[in-house]
Amino acid sequence: MSTELDPILRVRDLRTSFFTDRGEVRAVDGVSFDVPRGSTVCVVGESGSGKTAMARSVLQVVDRPGRVVSGSIDYRAEAEAAPADLAGMDPRGQAIRRIRGKEISMIFQEPMSSLSPVHTVGRQILELLTEHEGLKRRDPAARERVIDALRGVGIPRAEERIDAYTFQLSGGMRQRAMIAMALITNPRLVIADEPTTALDVTTQAQILDLLAELKESADLSLMFITHDLGVVAEIADRVVVMRHGKVVESGPVDQIFHDPRHDYTKELLSSLPQRGDRGNGRAVITPRRAPAAAEVRPLLEVDRLSMEFTTSAGRRLGPRRKTVVKAVDGVSFQVRPGQTLGIVGESGCGKTTLGRTLLRAYRPSSGAIRYRAEPDAAVVDLAGLGERELLPYRRQLRMIFQDPYSSLNPRMTVQQVVAEPLHAAGETRRDVLRDRAAEALRRVGLRPDMLNRYPHAFSGGERQRIGIARALITGPKLVVADEAVSALDVSVRTQVLELLAELQRELGLTYVFVSHDLSVVERVCDEVAVMYFGKIVEHGPASAIFADPQHDYTKALLSAVPIADPDERGSRQRIEYRPEPVG
Repeated sequence: MSTELDPILRVRDLRTSFFTDRGEVRAVDGVSFDVPRGSTVCVVGESGSGKTAMARSVLQVVDRPGRVVSGSIDYRAEAEAAPADLAGMDPRGQAIRRIRGKEISMIFQEPMSSLSPVHTVGRQILELLTEHEGLKRRDPAARERVIDALRGVGIPRAEERIDAYTFQLSGGMRQRAMIAMALITNPRLVIADEPTTALDVTTQAQILDLLAELKESADLSLMFITHDLGVVAEIADRVVVMRHGKVVESGPVDQIFHDPRHDYTKELLSSLPQRGDRGNGRAVITPRRAPAAAEVRPLLEVDRLSMEFTTSAGRRLGPRRKTVVKAVDGVSFQVRPGQTLGIVGESGCGKTTLGRTLLRAYRPSSGAIRYRAEPDAAVVDLAGLGERELLPYRRQLRMIFQDPYSSLNPRMTVQQVVAEPLHAAGETRRDVLRDRAAEALRRVGLRPDMLNRYPHAFSGGERQRIGIARALITGPKLVVADEAVSALDVSVRTQVLELLAELQRELGLTYVFVSHDLSVVERVCDEVAVMYFGKIVEHGPASAIFADPQHDYTKALLSAVPIADPDERGSRQRIEYRPEPVG
């Protein structure tokens, strides 16, 4: 039983700085808080507030040139045990290594950069067992334990996925593998840095349920870093609010949500999207009046589109089994000019593959993608065009990518990043490229004097604005936004949604909005298509889908959306949808 007098972790006056050529940057500036044993403490705040730097400081894994400068981090494995000051330990010493990964584990935010691309997922998880429990790498029992861990976090066909590499898994699958790695040693304290950001609502609900079960059965304590206040309301016992490296407010979850004291906490809560927000004055993409079907022809008509991949699984030196995966399976829909179509579904359902196939990043296995640039223009089937024939349409169909960190080349300046589509289309005049890039930055609310900077100098929200500028510089008709706001905190997310709404009104854009955040989809989309195992199982107006879903899978998705009110915790029945895979 946790009490305030029995903290498993006590942080006092913690300071972590990054020493750069321009001087000292205080990422964590005098932070103090407790994690009571057996409780869940959620740390919230916008990008750059110091949440991640603080979490990494606990385990002494701060990226260079940063380091813990002062303060104490007292960890007590047992209530009666003497505290161990983690801040005073050598980051590379045996003392901290015995604790790191065994007694205190961490779920990192970006699994693609945290997991090795040259080793299988199973081998990387197994490494923890060999390091901390002395198990042999070739021990069948160890392999079975890894498979059970993967199964426990909801990874299907775990006996095959154990031999997969990170690039063979979807973003959600990679995040689940990271969570399995953190939990396999049965730690006492788990530090989870945005562990559900890349997950759809159903998988997020499964992971939160799993953490809740472990918290009860194994007396697990949890420090949960997130920008999703709906998740905070669902799981937190206490909340710590950070801004500019400092704690501005902390307290029980009920007090933070219903009686916030600090203006910044109130600002975060006011930015929170909730189901039913359409029309309440918050950011909603409001396109031009959607024309009736008889008035105008569709901009894009997708007819029985399929995209198949051939994969192989098995041991490196053993037999390999080839499998055909239907990522997109006979999908049909229309998108009219000025509309926003939402594509929703769980990780691995095929929504990102669908978005990329629409833009012909992939050549579809079958089906048609009929595109009409203007109402009176001829129809072109993009699915059947070769690379040279596609060039004129690359300018008209653009994408905003999911991850604002990995989608921008760190070796290129902002000008080079933003102007790259123009250069690829044949524009080589330097003055034209610079002027167009400057105008694109102004349009997304950034200054032209930022053109010569590199992506690392910008926050996550600013990087996503750069990605939007890159997508719009060619004057597109259709923009596919692939999880364009999922990696952003609530306040920045609201700003980006307002920007997308403004650009749609100004430029008459048509959006295909791929997202797992249903509260955002309800606010910004005219129509919604729900995907499951590569198929669209339900499609209709957003108001009808959210008010009266017809398909059981849609009902399951909506039932898993967290409610941003701790008083409503546990009040709604969770619907599970577990049929046999389609096809």
